[in-house]
Amino acid sequence: MRALARARCAAAGSHDMTVHPWRWAKTFVLSMAFFAISLAALAGCGGGATPSSDGTTTGAETPQQGGTLNIATPGEPLKLDPQGAADLATQQVVMQLYDQLVVLLPGSDVPQPGLAESWTISEDGLTYTFKLRAAKFSDGQPVTAEDAKFSIERAKDPKADPGYAQLFSTIQSIDAPDSSTLVLRLSAPTPALLGYLTFGPGSIIPKAYFAKVGLNGFNKSPIGSGPFKLEEFLRGQRVVLTRNTQPSHTVGLIHPRQLQDSAHAEEQRSEGEMPQV
Repeated sequence: MRALARARCAAAGSHDMTVHPWRWAKTFVLSMAFFAISLAALAGCGGGATPSSDGTTTGAETPQQGGTLNIATPGEPLKLDPQGAADLATQQVVMQLYDQLVVLLPGSDVPQPGLAESWTISEDGLTYTFKLRAAKFSDGQPVTAEDAKFSIERAKDPKADPGYAQLFSTIQSIDAPDSSTLVLRLSAPTPALLGYLTFGPGSIIPKAYFAKVGLNGFNKSPIGSGPFKLEEFLRGQRVVLTRNTQPSHTVGLIHPRQLQDSAHAEEQRSEGEMPQV
């Protein structure tokens, strides 16, 4: 899951390159080979030196924002609720739909600001206080500390997330004293907690919307604050993600398409419909 966070960071551009360098692409289709493709796409867009006719370099290419990326996948997401999403195919989509409090940047294991623009840790390691940046979910509603509280409470609940709840088991209480402040109080120091919060189950979802539509409704029509939002999910065929047009995001669209067999995959690759990895 840590690799997923890195892959997501490398997949796109951002409103603030020092915090979220993941917001490029206009259309995107996910696969089991997502990591290699997204990182390669970043390298292609990032602008290396361009050789001139005399063999010297003429400078970096200008990144081009937008476009469509189709990636073949042998599987599909089992669900779109980030809490309890344990399989790789689900995680690949989850990390595009939602934001986490903190993120991992490519080449680093040190958590960086995500939805939380800053945080402090008490000297005894038992209290984490996060200050949230201004952000919106894809439906235009603001992301608040209450949403973060609700999401982390679900992440630590074995009934909601039986696979990863143990990672957050030392969180004793969660408070949201105001709309942009989240306080986690622990039963024991947990140095790896910030790293755990970068994982998919640490994704922040809208509390009010989830309460309105329920778990089944949320899985059908999820809402997050990530760089993409769900456009279409046809089981056995494809998942289409389009860019989140909220001000803090400047990306495009993703199309994960499930292939029925290897022969079909090779046919689509030869016709230029899917990338060869």
